[in-house]
Amino acid sequence: MVEKLRADAPGVVRALGVGSAGVIDSGSGLVLSATDVLTGWTGTDLRGDLGRRLGVPVTVVNDVHAHALGEARHGVAAGYDTVLYVAVGTGVGASFVLGDTVLAGAHSAAGHAGHQPSAYAGTLPCTCGGRGHLEAIAAGPALTAEYVRRTGRPVADLRAVAALAAGGDETARDVVRLGGTAVGSAVGGLVNVLDPAAVVIGGGVTGLGEPWWRALRDAVPAGRCPAWPACRSSPPPSAPTRRCSAPPRSPGRSHELPRRPAPPPPGGLLPGVPG
Repeated sequence: MVEKLRADAPGVVRALGVGSAGVIDSGSGLVLSATDVLTGWTGTDLRGDLGRRLGVPVTVVNDVHAHALGEARHGVAAGYDTVLYVAVGTGVGASFVLGDTVLAGAHSAAGHAGHQPSAYAGTLPCTCGGRGHLEAIAAGPALTAEYVRRTGRPVADLRAVAALAAGGDETARDVVRLGGTAVGSAVGGLVNVLDPAAVVIGGGVTGLGEPWWRALRDAVPAGRCPAWPACRSSPPPSAPTRRCSAPPRSPGRSHELPRRPAPPPPGGLLPGVPG
């Protein structure tokens, strides 16, 4: 893939940036650990292997951190000094951007929000080997499995569950709402800890649509400290799978997101975070 990009590039490729799943040592580019979603990925020397093959400097970070940096620097959260990004897809991850850098943690493991306990997961097994984690009930494969558990009917994937929900299947609708509620509750807790200026939610599961988003928005206040001041939401981006919220700012310090040409979707955005 990189060789094709190099051949198609109008200029000279001087460096490569890689966002990878797993716990990544950003200094060495080594995959320190990974869940069962990527069997055998632990121990992969991405920086060394790619550098030797391509002959250019290589930088490797966790994929959610990479996405968060993109949103904070060039995307929907550009202009905010602290950004919480939460990705909900095959797994659940998060990243906290402070200025121009991400909070990687003492062991390069910061951001694995999917592996915090969730009351909605009960004792369900998680891909990491633990039980009762957010990812076990909120990730795409987990929601698919939840539908199968409730109905005993096999479905191909989350797209099939979404189609059933859109067609009026009440169990599928309940599963979609459950996923949004679990994520929203977790986001509220993360806001309590990090107090970000903006929150961005992304990932394939966000494509479940407004019922999922509404459940998420409704659950955020339950996870947040009730002492936080009331906040408003920012204008939405045009892309349906990226939504950002932000607190009101004091006069003279404008951090409003640029207005996009698309109108707001029904129901608005997830509630703002404390200022």
